[in-house]
Amino acid sequence: MDVEHAPRPSTCKSHVPALDDTPHHKRPRRMSGSDFEHDECTSPRHHEPSYENQMKTKCSAYPFAKPTTIRIGDVGVFTPNGSFLKHFNVCEPSEMPPYFIPMSTPLRTEDVVTFFDFDHHTYLTTDSVSHREEFSSGNIGARFTSSDADGAILALPGGAVRTELRELSKFRDFVTANTENWTRYLRGMMLEEPELRLITGQLSAPIWGIATFSGNKDRNLTLLFNQMGPEKDSKYTWTAPSFVKTSVSGKMRFSRPSDTLAVVGYTISPREGVVTPAGKLVKSPSVDSESPCRDVGPGPHHVCDSINDRLLKMTKAKIALSHDRDWIAVLTQSDKTLPNEAELIKRIFAANEVAHDEGVTYLRWKPKRVEAATPADLLKDIDKLRDTLDEVGESDLAKRADVLHSITENILTYLRVSKNRDPRDSNFLLSIAVGNVTEEVKIMNDLRKQRASTLHLFASTMWARFMTGGDVRFMDQAISHYQKALGVDNRHEASMFELATALWMRFTRYNQLQDLNEVVMLYRALLYNRSPNNPNVVEWLNGIGLALWERYKRTKAMNDMDHAISYLRRASISYPAPCDPFTLSNLGNILMAKARAFKDTSESDEAIVSYRKALNSVTPLHPNRSAFLSNLGDALCYRYERRFVLADLNEAIRCYDRALELPAPHHRDRIASLKLCADKLHLRWNRTADVEDLQLAVKHYQEAKRQAHPQHPKYASVTEALILAQRDLENCMRHRSDYASPPPSSQPSPVMEHSPVPMLRPTSWSTTPVTHPVASTTPYRTMPKYRIVSRSHTMKPYTRPRRDSSSESDAGNAHGFSHHRAKSPVPKSPLSSFNRSPQHHAKRHHTMPGMPTGIPL
Repeated sequence: MDVEHAPRPSTCKSHVPALDDTPHHKRPRRMSGSDFEHDECTSPRHHEPSYENQMKTKCSAYPFAKPTTIRIGDVGVFTPNGSFLKHFNVCEPSEMPPYFIPMSTPLRTEDVVTFFDFDHHTYLTTDSVSHREEFSSGNIGARFTSSDADGAILALPGGAVRTELRELSKFRDFVTANTENWTRYLRGMMLEEPELRLITGQLSAPIWGIATFSGNKDRNLTLLFNQMGPEKDSKYTWTAPSFVKTSVSGKMRFSRPSDTLAVVGYTISPREGVVTPAGKLVKSPSVDSESPCRDVGPGPHHVCDSINDRLLKMTKAKIALSHDRDWIAVLTQSDKTLPNEAELIKRIFAANEVAHDEGVTYLRWKPKRVEAATPADLLKDIDKLRDTLDEVGESDLAKRADVLHSITENILTYLRVSKNRDPRDSNFLLSIAVGNVTEEVKIMNDLRKQRASTLHLFASTMWARFMTGGDVRFMDQAISHYQKALGVDNRHEASMFELATALWMRFTRYNQLQDLNEVVMLYRALLYNRSPNNPNVVEWLNGIGLALWERYKRTKAMNDMDHAISYLRRASISYPAPCDPFTLSNLGNILMAKARAFKDTSESDEAIVSYRKALNSVTPLHPNRSAFLSNLGDALCYRYERRFVLADLNEAIRCYDRALELPAPHHRDRIASLKLCADKLHLRWNRTADVEDLQLAVKHYQEAKRQAHPQHPKYASVTEALILAQRDLENCMRHRSDYASPPPSSQPSPVMEHSPVPMLRPTSWSTTPVTHPVASTTPYRTMPKYRIVSRSHTMKPYTRPRRDSSSESDAGNAHGFSHHRAKSPVPKSPLSSFNRSPQHHAKRHHTMPGMPTGIPL
């Protein structure tokens, strides 16, 4: 090996010590708005263009060769040395120029979503670099080898966290409101590059390591990234040749924020020539020009710069606005590296449409319509393939196996998409599929070939037989063949996903934790490949989120709960494929469970945002719309109980009302919905004293009682709540000035026979006027309320005159009561000595929720 290329250890530190005695004016000047110094590198400069171009697809963001600390809302420019120069932050009005219009609403915590994007000990490398983790003598590290001329490595021993803005329209509205001010700002700053970057998301990590090389001639280049010292004092070093540019972060310090490794955001480009320093208009770009890209200058060139140039040439807008997700959304699974710019621009404008908003032009994604095959078309294809199979015969076994494979796939697709089918036809087609796939497996065994697709199709056929007939043997056989398919190809996505589904079904049936652990491992393997823009990613994230949440409920491991929320958060901001409402509702349910467990309202704020997003993404007659409305109402009521903001209670009642307005087949349980809405109306009456709320609550209680059967589980609680609401309404109406007393009656109040709920004692109206203890001029809200409450366990059934000890004991025993002597009190429950004698009956009491039970009859 050449002496110049000999490996040498290098240690780098990312930040100055916390207790630094160096005067502030002698410290190195920072290039950005970060509160900490830049990392020291083993070389004066990285290969920035090489690192940025090769890591864009790995990070799905714009990477920095020199990480720094960045916040969402920062406005600045990308520097040639691979860093970011901050100008101001749009979320801080004090930092903005005085002529800028602030955002209409400030950025709240629930407007930003944070999740784990990369697990611990993750290493992002170019395709030409291979790595192997090493664990020796208590140290953790990795060994990298490559034979190519160029390469880049990003080591994340502590993982990485991604933070993104939930709704990008919030910042787009800010850009639109300041259309004229961007040109004024650029004119005052005298910037050479007319593009500004508005950060909407970032990828950050506490510990990281970067290595880049260019012009490598060594066919066996080896780099080592090792941890030195114990875990608490994590310190990493690179061992690499001198021509390899390396840098690492320092020790993990919890007193500082993590470094930003990559960002996504808006690129703002005012039209050239709108205003000059002299106040004159200059020539703008030609609209007829067909060149999609600009000449790359000395500074860093970004794809969004070419997008904005194209937008300004196509329109007459004053500002062109593009986002990093515009080019990330058009990447395919075959793109190992970033395509050339001309091809990328062509894909972007083919997948998006140009939109305008008050002088600002931007791109809007065009949803693609996927035309699925109809059952009739599938049957025609099956007939054609059967004719082809007869023509092939036994002459070409490989071709016969392919035809059998196609016939079986079409049959399974037909059984999946066909709704109104005869069960006899389904069993007939399924028997044909079983015969075809069995013959295909036999042919492949004769040819001594093992294909993962063949084993996967056999397992799918067995799974279809299990779902049709319910025989558990077919489920076990399907799981076994899914595992065999993964043994042939361990990256077969269809086998991993369907195996996870089958194991989840077996877990729900037998409740074995081993199956649940394997489900989590399979979903993590699917997500580890990180194929860009896979349409099934949202379904995978939802699956692993539910699996981790189910495991948390059994093991109570907080790590599982945090990762379940993280995966579902990642699914909630999916683009371009939107997140389905069920995944959003699952995220809200887990967040609410965590909020109730830890008595935290910040989690409930995010849950409410998820519920609202799920509700807005469904149609008015969606079969689960009632459930989404109820979930949103429950979350708002929880936040009202914690903060006592009346607006939350009002919105919750509106949600319950909207659920009751749905037609009969579209709500979960009308009786429960009626009671829930009435309870919240009764609660609001206690707060506002609005009689209309109490009257509407009584109306809902009465309707729920009419629809409920006496054996209904909600019947008792509905009847009790109705009695209490009627009593409150009667007291409220009695103290009104226009109240007319009902005529006297000698008939007692009716008593329901065979009622499962104890009724009030019969009462009758008295002709003598009742003197109320409170004057009539006293407002109603200051009057005492009389409610039916249960008797405390510590109270005696009634008081009796005290006697001497002997006579008291004799009389008490004669009447079935046992009283204690005053001189020798013994702790004894009054309920344990109460005797149900026919001479003395206890008074009937209604039990209110959350209160002690009264004396039994």
